[in-house]
Amino acid sequence: MFYQKIFFASLMAILSLNTLQAEKNPIDLSTLDGNWHLRIMDGMEVRKARAILDFDFKQMELSGFDACNQISGTLIKNSDLSISSQLISTRMACRQSIHHYVSKRVYMRL
Repeated sequence: MFYQKIFFASLMAILSLNTLQAEKNPIDLSTLDGNWHLRIMDGMEVRKARAILDFDFKQMELSGFDACNQISGTLIKNSDLSISSQLISTRMACRQSIHHYVSKRVYMRL
């Protein structure tokens, strides 16, 4: 039991030191430019939902399909480390449960 406590304390100390040493690098938006097809979400295969996001960082726009609805909006760079979006969307019914699940989760993430 004593060794388990020592091991746990050592592990926590190492993790906290690594966290303190982590550098925050600015986001390079050009690496996200283009079409992104969602294939796996929360460890589940979701290719059948056909969700697609298209990032255009020159125009600071986002468009795509969330598995049920068309989405579009503008991207706002808050700082070097975060981006927010103002989205609009159609409100169509989802055909299958996988489409509903993906659509809901996409909005939670954006």
